[in-house]
Amino acid sequence: IKSVYERIKLFELPCERILSILNDTFYERYYNLAIFFSCIIIDIDLEDMILSYSNAGHPSQYLIKSNNNQEISALSSKGKLIGSIIPYEYKKQEIKLNINDKLVLFSDGLFEEFNEASLIFGEERLLTLIEKNKHLNVNGLSDKIYEVITAFRGKALPHDDKTSLIIRIKGDSI
Repeated sequence: IKSVYERIKLFELPCERILSILNDTFYERYYNLAIFFSCIIIDIDLEDMILSYSNAGHPSQYLIKSNNNQEISALSSKGKLIGSIIPYEYKKQEIKLNINDKLVLFSDGLFEEFNEASLIFGEERLLTLIEKNKHLNVNGLSDKIYEVITAFRGKALPHDDKTSLIIRIKGDSI
């Protein structure tokens, strides 16, 4: 996967085109393995303050707006999983950014954590956790998410990787 993406990303292509090429290449090389995966490609244009993204079956990611309500927008346009069908044209979505917006990105393992009673943490609980703690800075929000998910898991063994990245838009940098 990485080697295919590494070659594609060298070209300045829109995110939806990158997903389409990745999908076509992966399908042609590995269709006999019946393996699929989700991903999201995000392009942050700090000059025009636009976030563009295309989603290939990945869970909704979140943008916490810096307005008074700190409303949360889901980056959720769902495309087909990579490797599931060709040809497939992914769609691009765009959102206007503001200084101090926070982008919350994560792998599905972040909410696919089970506790000792075999209950899953789940996407809804993650969104509620983000909503309750959206006022925190990026480090505080990240720490809180991991603290709550770890406490939820208790003594159960980890189920999957837990990867997250929280970005604050500064205007000229992130």
